[in-house]
Amino acid sequence: MEEQKRLVGKVTHFFTKIGVAVVELSGELKAGDRIAVQGMSTDFQQAVDSMQIEHDSMKRAGKGQAVGLKVEQRVREGDFVFVVSGAAAEKKPVGKIAHYFTKIGVAVIELSDELKAGDRISIEGMTTDIQQTVDSMQIEHDKVTKAGKGQAIGLKVEQRVREGDLVFKLS
Repeated sequence: MEEQKRLVGKVTHFFTKIGVAVVELSGELKAGDRIAVQGMSTDFQQAVDSMQIEHDSMKRAGKGQAVGLKVEQRVREGDFVFVVSGAAAEKKPVGKIAHYFTKIGVAVIELSDELKAGDRISIEGMTTDIQQTVDSMQIEHDKVTKAGKGQAIGLKVEQRVREGDLVFKLS
């Protein structure tokens, strides 16, 4: 399937110190969408992990709204933002959620395959659909950079997850 791009907005401001771009939307954008940012000296793709409007987290936003997006690279005022479809990331099952500690936002994941710091993951369930990067993980309170099949890890997650949710590694 060939990659397709749909224009959804334009960068109006970039906060260098925190790596956040303000995008004036001309179409709908959802958390989890894959975006391409392109301009005179900008050309990269990333997933929309989260977005905010006036400091409130949003799962979706539409035409006419200005949203703040955490971006992986420097962008410039006037860069165009596209939603990318068609060339979806490959998903490989790597585990499932065994427990979630609500107060500290940490999930216990029973692994069925290897997972490393820096991997992009998707956590999916009946009411869960989030993507994030594995920044750090722990086994019995010790920080580790990778873990394998049969191990249980603790992972700080960006949103609430539920026992039984499936964890996939994105490529």
